[in-house]
Amino acid sequence: MLSRVAERLFWTARYLERAESLARVIKTLSRLRMDVPKGTELPWTTLLTILGNHPEYKAYGRALTETNIMKFMISEIEIPTSILFAVNSARENARTTRGVLPTEVWECLNELYLFCKDNANKSVARKNRFKFLNELERRCQLLNGLMMLIQRRDHGYRFITLGHLLERIDFTLRVINTLSSAISERIESNPAFDSLIWAGLLESLAARGSYRRSYGPLVEPDSAINFLVLEPELPRSIAFCVKNLKKAYRPMKKKSVVMPSINLLEQLLLKFNAFDMSDVAIREALEQVLLTAFSISDTSTKTWFMSESI
Repeated sequence: MLSRVAERLFWTARYLERAESLARVIKTLSRLRMDVPKGTELPWTTLLTILGNHPEYKAYGRALTETNIMKFMISEIEIPTSILFAVNSARENARTTRGVLPTEVWECLNELYLFCKDNANKSVARKNRFKFLNELERRCQLLNGLMMLIQRRDHGYRFITLGHLLERIDFTLRVINTLSSAISERIESNPAFDSLIWAGLLESLAARGSYRRSYGPLVEPDSAINFLVLEPELPRSIAFCVKNLKKAYRPMKKKSVVMPSINLLEQLLLKFNAFDMSDVAIREALEQVLLTAFSISDTSTKTWFMSESI
């Protein structure tokens, strides 16, 4: 397989994963803002912090209002962290690699792009926002399901898998660190609503139902963090992603360049237990996991995407 094809498949998957994740976290924060009393809610700037794009928003030159932040995050195609940018980028990467993708996958992705292009600008206001984000999430899940069902299990599929998993690790860690910090830094804290906000953290990562089946309806901060980091059967947990990351790399030539970092991730997870750590220690540990995952992505780019062929 040509390296440029592998790279485009990798980024198609990453951008699709990012679009779905953004839709879910925007939807969750929007709902929480309506469900908790004034002063105990999370600020809209939490969305900017998750993706680390405060400098980009400053250059955007708009006031920090709900409408402006929603437009920035949903419909500004020139903003690299917006939903529309992610979907458009996924489509462009897939368009140039259509020969290795099933026709059904390309058609589904093109329909997703057209849906976003037609509706993103109209979905900034609350009136249409939830309908748009729900449909976007549904279409992304449909597309991912198609790839799982009919994509040939070759190197192309492995790079799609790597894109999904590395983006998922990155986004999950950013959400945990950002939301847990934002919760502790609120102007007012009301224990009666804290469980609801932590449940929102789980919901933003599609883990609320699974958590309740394991721990019950009341969401405790440390158990929620442990669940998202260590639960081996949860598709969006860090432990699940690391296990499948190792599995995806195993058949590849030059896999030895990333295995030390994957082994380090496993060691970091073995040492992690939110129940025995302070808030600061939790954030530092998760930051180390994030940096290690970034190094895997960077090494993969240099190893497989900068040569002529895989």
